[in-house]
Amino acid sequence: MSHMEYSVYSFAVDLVLVLIFAGTVLHARRRGFVNAVSGLLSLIGAFIAAKMFGFILEGYLYRMVLAPLITDAAAKALSDAALAVSTSLDAALAAVTAQAQQLAATAAGLGVPVDIGALLPEAVADASVLGEVTAHVTDAVAAPIARQLSCAAAFVILFLAVYLILRLVFGMLDIVMRLPILRTLNRMAGSICGILLGAGYAFVAAHLLSLILGILVTKGTLPPDVLDGALLAFLSGASTHS
Repeated sequence: MSHMEYSVYSFAVDLVLVLIFAGTVLHARRRGFVNAVSGLLSLIGAFIAAKMFGFILEGYLYRMVLAPLITDAAAKALSDAALAVSTSLDAALAAVTAQAQQLAATAAGLGVPVDIGALLPEAVADASVLGEVTAHVTDAVAAPIARQLSCAAAFVILFLAVYLILRLVFGMLDIVMRLPILRTLNRMAGSICGILLGAGYAFVAAHLLSLILGILVTKGTLPPDVLDGALLAFLSGASTHS
C-alpha cells in the first residue's frame, strides 16, 4: 500500500473521533441541559467506578473464564504446530518457535511484552523435551494475555453497567425540565454541557480504538499508519508509529 492509502486509515480513525464528539454535542443540545449533565455525570461516575472497582471483576474473569480459555487455546496452538510437522524434532521445534513468536506478538499488541527467548532452545533431544518447552511457553504467554484481556473486559463491563444505572436514575429529573417554560434554557445549557460530554466519549473511544487497532496492526490486518492519527494519539496518550 502507498503512503497515501496509509494516511487514509489514520484520517478515518480521527474522523470517527470527531464525529463522536460532534454528534454528542448536537444530541446534547436537542436533549437539553439536564439530560446532558446526567450523561456527563454518568460517564464520569462509570469511569471512576470501573477504575476503582474493576479489579474485583477482573480477578473473577481471569480465574474463571479467560485464564483457562487462553491457556487452552495457546497450548492447542503450540501443540498443533508441533504435530503438523512430523519430519523431525528440529522441524517441530521450529514450528513451535514460530507459533510462540506469534503469541508473543499478540501479547505485545495488547501492551504486554513477553520475553520467551530463554524458553526456546536451539534443539531438543526427544519429544518429551519438546512437550516441556511447549508447556513453559504456554505458561509464559497465556497468563499476561489473559490478565490484560481480563482487565479490559472488566473495565468495559463495569463501565457499561454503572453508566446504564446512573442514566436510569438521572432520567427521572429530565422529565421535569421538559416543561415548556424551562425547555429553551434547558437546550442552550445542554449545548455547553454537550461539549464536555462529547470530549469524554471521544476520550473513551480513543482508548478502546487504540487497544483494538494495536492488536490488528500486530496481526498484520491493518497497516501501522492506522495508529498515526494526531487526534487518536492526543486522546489515548499513545505515540505515533510513523
